Formats: sequence, C-alpha cells, structure tokens
Amino acid sequence: MFEYISGKLSVKKIDYVALDINGLAYKIYISLKTFEKISNVGNTEKLYIHTNVKEVDISLYGFKTQSERELFRALISVNGVGPKLAITILSTFNTKEIIEIVTENESKIFIRVPGLGIKKAQKIILDLKD
Repeated sequence: MFEYISGKLSVKKIDYVALDINGLAYKIYISLKTFEKISNVGNTEKLYIHTNVKEVDISLYGFKTQSERELFRALISVNGVGPKLAITILSTFNTKEIIEIVTENESKIFIRVPGLGIKKAQKIILDLKD
C-alpha cells in the first residue's frame, strides 16, 4: 500500500515510532535494528513500509532499509511466522546474519530468538533456503 513514509519523528519508542505528516501521526512498528539507525525526535525520518491488514486491524511496519523490509516480507511468508515474530527475529539479528543463518542451515542459532523453537527455526530455513 505505502512504499515509504517520510515525516517528522514525533515519538521514538523501542518497538515503534510515530511519524508526523502535516499534523497526522502514523504509528509504525519497528525492529530494534531500525530503532538503532533512526535519528532523534524532531528530525525528519524516512521508513520503508509494510502494511499488514487483518480483519480488525491495520498495522504499519517500518524499516530503515529496503532489504530489511524484503527480509521481513520473506519471513512472514513462512507459515506460522507472523509480523511480531518476524520483527523479533529482525531485532535479534541483522539482515546479513539472518541470510548467513539460512544459507548455512544453522537452525540452532535461530532459537536465540525469544518465542522461536527449533521446529519453527528449521521451517524458516527450509522455506527461505531458495
């Protein structure tokens, strides 16, 4: 739906930010890695967006880089991996580390992610191996 949102950073929390665009603030969930890369409140920020639409909720997920957003989309394409788990994975490892874990078939490293067991870690690796 949105490619990116650019606006004044009005709220910066560990798990989300709010970008103000002409008096309308968008709540955007972020990973810890994106949190570390964005500037301070009051500065202009640009985040690449994934819009998650459910029956009763529309949520925005923001990423500092397009590659992080693409990896997020790949993760949520795996059956059993929702946006919150994908954000937790992206908060635990950077994109390069995740790609290495998948290509090296290191499912035991993946279980460092809170809420991710060995079977789901193996499924993620199997589905993303391509």
